[in-house]
Amino acid sequence: MAVNTAEVTNESRRPDMILYLIVKDSPSATKGRWIRIGGAWGHKDGGGFGINFDLLPIRMPGKHYTFTMRVNEVDESEQGEQTMEDPDF
Repeated sequence: MAVNTAEVTNESRRPDMILYLIVKDSPSATKGRWIRIGGAWGHKDGGGFGINFDLLPIRMPGKHYTFTMRVNEVDESEQGEQTMEDPDF
């Protein structure tokens, strides 16, 4: 597959969407632990996203997982203050 080098830059930018893993004790649980696991950048043609995982979850018996993406509304000044939660497996 050929890569259009004219569109590839080293410019760093915030992700358009944040990727979360939601861990629940059962499928019917109303709440779960939200863990930020990566980001997604929209393609210029609007046809999808490039996803970058900061970590890959492993399957734990008895836990139920859902992935979701949310619009990145984090202020640039808060970017360094985010911390990753330890999952309660």
